[in-house]
Amino acid sequence: MLSFSSIFVHHRSRRKVILLDTLSIPLTLIMHNKNNRSGIYVGIDIASGNNVYWDISKSFSPHVLVIGPTGSGKTLTLAAIANRLKNHYAGCTIFMDVKNEYVDILTLYNYKDIFVLDPIKTPLPLCFCHDDKHQKLESVNIVVDVLAKVFSLHPTKQRVLQNILLEACVKCSDVNDSLAIGDEILLDRNVDEALQTVMKLFNVYLDANEHPLAIQDSEKAYVINLKSLFLRNKADSATVILYTTRFILEKLGYSLITTPKIVMVIDELWHALPYLAEDFIMILTRYSRSFGLSILMATQGVDDLYPYSDTIVNSCGGLISMASSSIAYWQRLRRYLNLSNKSIEKALTLCNQGEAVARFSPQNVPLFLYIDPLER
Repeated sequence: MLSFSSIFVHHRSRRKVILLDTLSIPLTLIMHNKNNRSGIYVGIDIASGNNVYWDISKSFSPHVLVIGPTGSGKTLTLAAIANRLKNHYAGCTIFMDVKNEYVDILTLYNYKDIFVLDPIKTPLPLCFCHDDKHQKLESVNIVVDVLAKVFSLHPTKQRVLQNILLEACVKCSDVNDSLAIGDEILLDRNVDEALQTVMKLFNVYLDANEHPLAIQDSEKAYVINLKSLFLRNKADSATVILYTTRFILEKLGYSLITTPKIVMVIDELWHALPYLAEDFIMILTRYSRSFGLSILMATQGVDDLYPYSDTIVNSCGGLISMASSSIAYWQRLRRYLNLSNKSIEKALTLCNQGEAVARFSPQNVPLFLYIDPLER
C-alpha cells in the first residue's frame, strides 16, 4: 500500500444523503463486499463512501480519457488506473512521460522493474540485422508509415524514404553513418525533416534482444521519457508515441485478446494529436476491444482535442473529469457526462485534488468520485 505525504487522501466522513442523490449511482459499479467485487477498483463514491469498481469486460472499450486543469490530479489518476489494470490483468505498462515524473510515482507503487527509455539516448529500433529481408521491409514500412503521418509525406516521397532506410537496414550499420547516402539526393523539406527525425530517434540493432521495447515483459513498466522532445520538438514526440503504438500492435499480432495485456499511458495528449490524429483515431476506434491494448490519455480540456473531441470521447469506455471551479468547463462536458443543471451545481462543489465526475461503460450516468491513489 502506498504511504506518502504528497498524495491527498480523501476523508471518509458520514453525512446525511438525500435519496434522490444516490438513485443515479449504477449499483453494478459499486461493490459493497470486497470478496464479491468485479473489475478494477476506481475510487470512492463521494455520496455513499462505497468503493467503486469498473468491469472492463462489460465495457465497449478499454480506453480511458482523463480531463482536468493543472493540479487536479490527472497524472496520479492515470498512474493509479494503469497500476490496477496491470495488477488485475497481468499486463505490462508503457508510460509516455512528458513531464519526467512517472518514475517517482511508480516507485511508490512498489514497481520492482521499471525500465526508463530515453529515445535520444536509446534510439528506437528501425530494424534488426538478424531479420530476413521481408522482416526488415516490414519494420521499415512501419517507420515510414509513421513518418508519413507526422510529416505529411506524399507517396512518392515515402518511397524515397523507404529506399534510403531499407538500404541502411540491409547494410546493418549505424543509421547516422548510413543516412549520409541521402546527402547527394535532392530531397524536399518534409523528407529532410523525416530523415533528421530518424537519425535522432532510430537505429539498427543486431537482434530483438538488444532493445528493451522488443522484449515486452508483463513484469515490467516502461517509462519513455519524452520531456526533452516535448519541450523542443512536438513532431518528434508524436513520432515516438505513434511508432510505439504501432510497434506494440505488431507485437500483439493484431490477435484477439479479451483482456488488456498492454496498458499505454499518454499524458498531455494535446501536444501530439495534431501530428498523429487520423492514425491515432483509427487505433482507438478499430482496436478498442479484443486486441489487448488499453490506452489511458489525459488532457486539460476537451477542446484541446478539437476537431476530434467527439470521436475520442466516444471511443473511450471511461471518461473522468477532474474537479474544476469553472462553470464553462462543466457546461462543455455536460453532454459527454450526461450532466443535469443540478449535477453541474454539485460538480462545482468539488475542490480537492482527486475528486472527479466520471462515467464508465456500460453505464451512462455520472458518478461523483474520489479517484483513490491507494490500492485496495
